[in-house]
Amino acid sequence: MNVSGHNDVVTRRPTLDDLQPVIDLINTCSVAEGGKPDSTAESQLEDWQSPSFSLDADAWVVVAEGGQIVGYEQVNVRIDGSPMELDGYVHPAHAGRGIGTHLLRLAEGRATHALAQADRRAPVSLRGAIASANAAARRLFVAEGYQLIRHLWRMEIELRAPPEPPAAPAGIAVRELVPGQDERAIYETIEAAFADHWEHVRPPFEEWLRARTQRADFDPSLWFLAHEGGEVVGAVLGYPRGERAGWVKGLGVRSPWRGRGVGMALLRHAFAAMYRRGWQTVGLGVDAESLTGATRLYERAGMRVTEQYEAYSKTL
Repeated sequence: MNVSGHNDVVTRRPTLDDLQPVIDLINTCSVAEGGKPDSTAESQLEDWQSPSFSLDADAWVVVAEGGQIVGYEQVNVRIDGSPMELDGYVHPAHAGRGIGTHLLRLAEGRATHALAQADRRAPVSLRGAIASANAAARRLFVAEGYQLIRHLWRMEIELRAPPEPPAAPAGIAVRELVPGQDERAIYETIEAAFADHWEHVRPPFEEWLRARTQRADFDPSLWFLAHEGGEVVGAVLGYPRGERAGWVKGLGVRSPWRGRGVGMALLRHAFAAMYRRGWQTVGLGVDAESLTGATRLYERAGMRVTEQYEAYSKTL
């Protein structure tokens, strides 16, 4: 399949042999937008090998003459009513040629077809996030009928010196995950904490667990839980991210315990564990309009905004 008006590039389905070239493309786009080249093949492979994802149906690459991959798109198809997520990239040297529009329409067609096959008639949203610095991507989404719905931030802290000691508030204890014992309690805690988050959809426990623990970068010593009197009241989920960097994939505190320093204690435990590994930065993604005060917590912990994104949505 060719991009309209351009016979020097072709569109096809990706294969596992395309994994590293796709990562190279993603990192090239990130650097061009002022971000960091910290996407990894391991993380992308987790997406590709997810039971709910198919390389033969849910992803595309655009290949230029000489074999270079200059475009990539994937869509996470869901028919349970939760939003379907888009993720697309076009090499900066090939911007303005219609590749992004072509890929976005393929993804939208796939999502629409999946809904029709499932005979689902209720509205479902299709969403994608772009770097705020990417004006071309913004124009593309607006032209295709998408609306800006949210601003997102990447926040980071540099670990140039030992982080502040991870003291817990009175009556609260913090410890590492015990595999096979604590996963359900952490799941319930995280889901309770995010119940009031913007349009949060609670996943089944088995799906949640598989996505977070059945992956090459899962390390139980980077998961911490806070408990009071045997009840788990907060949790933080840490992972590696690129070289010598860490990432907080989830931090949640049950609402009755907010404002007591539980979130700060969990963050500092994660920072300390990552610093001991020699990692230089720790980052996370956050809703800039969080109602729980998450952005203020991260700022007090020493984190700062390093990248800004915009989320766009279209109802199918």
